[in-house]
Amino acid sequence: MCDICRSADPSVAVELRHNVGMLFMRQTHATDGRLCATCLGRAYRKHQLSNLVFGWWGMISFFMTWAYLVNNTVTYFQARGELQGMASRSEKRRVAPQGSPSERLEPFRYTVRLRLRNAEDLAAIASDLADTHQVPLSDARAFVDALAAEPVEALERA
Repeated sequence: MCDICRSADPSVAVELRHNVGMLFMRQTHATDGRLCATCLGRAYRKHQLSNLVFGWWGMISFFMTWAYLVNNTVTYFQARGELQGMASRSEKRRVAPQGSPSERLEPFRYTVRLRLRNAEDLAAIASDLADTHQVPLSDARAFVDALAAEPVEALERA
């Protein structure tokens, strides 16, 4: 989870810094946390631009700016590589569902009965099943309708 935008996209731990030189003093600012690809790019650009504009104004700041520019660049490209590796691994793990839609939905008979007993909308239950278990909406709707048509005693035993 990204620490900035809170998205569930893959994220990596990074630390990016920039320096603000003030002739006789300096300030250091950092972004330290787990960032998604979008926030990583934004943070990298922000820190690099700040280093290039505000980093040079002081003796120590001049040298620290160079160090931060190089370090941020190395960190950015390592993090991008790690994010790309995560994406390729998640693609490899993605498995095509096996069996017919009714076979894939059968283990969720009890859950659907509970939702029917709570008087939830049939269309909402079918939509949830279709989205979650990668079955056509028509098959999910037929499964829910078949369970709804069962005697009330079957629903109450659930």
